Amino acid sequence: WMKSGMTWTQNWNYNETSDGQFRQITLGEEVRPGTFTFSWTGPKYWYPFDKLQDFNGKVYAIDEYFNNFELCYDFTLQEGDNVEILSLYDIEDPIDYSYPIREYDTCTVSKVDSVEINGVMRKRFTLTGDRDDVWIEGVGSLSHVFPIDERESTNSKVYNPSRITCLRYDGKNIYLHPDFIDCTTPQAKKEPICSWVGAVWSYCSYRDSPESHSFFRYTVLDRPEVIDGLTYYPLVKYRTCEYQEGDEVEATFRIRQ
Repeated sequence: WMKSGMTWTQNWNYNETSDGQFRQITLGEEVRPGTFTFSWTGPKYWYPFDKLQDFNGKVYAIDEYFNNFELCYDFTLQEGDNVEILSLYDIEDPIDYSYPIREYDTCTVSKVDSVEINGVMRKRFTLTGDRDDVWIEGVGSLSHVFPIDERESTNSKVYNPSRITCLRYDGKNIYLHPDFIDCTTPQAKKEPICSWVGAVWSYCSYRDSPESHSFFRYTVLDRPEVIDGLTYYPLVKYRTCEYQEGDEVEATFRIRQ
């Protein structure tokens, strides 16, 4: 399924306040059947691999110097199968280019189903275990092109957030992340609805005698306003008592989202 000119856009290190960084990885020349060179643009990253190979439903990253073939995705797996995914590929001595140190995560295929992508039904693999991932046949991983991309450092098993935002070929999207309007532009974030909207508090203010008790009710309104970058929801206050009913007044304090 791989073709020269296919381009994946990867987004990583994103969070609630930052869109993170973007990198594009493009397949180049098909040097032998199913084996491609690749290039990338974006923040500099050292890849120890020279080629990508698409062979019998599996995709490998190839380090030709050591003749290593490391699995990226396997679309022949069945539900319940285990698979080892490369998490570290580190050259101990970059000067002498000593044999690489490799570490792997073990994952289980917890579910195999199909999903419609741009009008095409594609096989989907849900992986759980040392780290979670989703593979889609004809697209790849929804997290990365190379599985070593996500690890924070060689000494850390913490994975930075990473996602594939799009896969393009011949000027068209094969895949586009649902949270993006194009490969690098996220959808506008929707203002979260406060979970307290509609909530009601009631209390009684006791006085010296029952006749002087005051009863109040506060309700959170769905009328958000942003103050200094924070979202506030106003409260409306009702004052009632056994002998009279007060007017509705808006409270002077608010619920902050």
